[in-house]
Amino acid sequence: VTVTATLTSTTWSAGEPINPANPTSKVPTFTCTRTGTPAPANPAPKTTPPCGYTYIWKSLTNRTAGSGTWPLTATTNWTVTWTASDGTGATLPQPLTPTTTQQVAIGEWRSSLVANPGG
Repeated sequence: VTVTATLTSTTWSAGEPINPANPTSKVPTFTCTRTGTPAPANPAPKTTPPCGYTYIWKSLTNRTAGSGTWPLTATTNWTVTWTASDGTGATLPQPLTPTTTQQVAIGEWRSSLVANPGG
């Protein structure tokens, strides 16, 4: 028997609230099809990836119930087919959907323009 699993999509939950003052107001999940595309090497600062997410809020301890992290969850969706040596085969009626969550610390990076460098 030959079994083939094909990634069809990944559903992401960034775990970040829409407003830190209301931590139950989570950003909606989003789904990327297939395996996605690699991030560009040197993206412009405001470039949104083809299927990605840019965090808005730092994961401060007072916003995250003390953890200092947002829970990033990924659920992959796999279509599984099989073929036997006698030529019979099928696709499993339900996709496989493993899920994992990783806590991610989100900080920020800012630059400041100074009119008179060194002064």
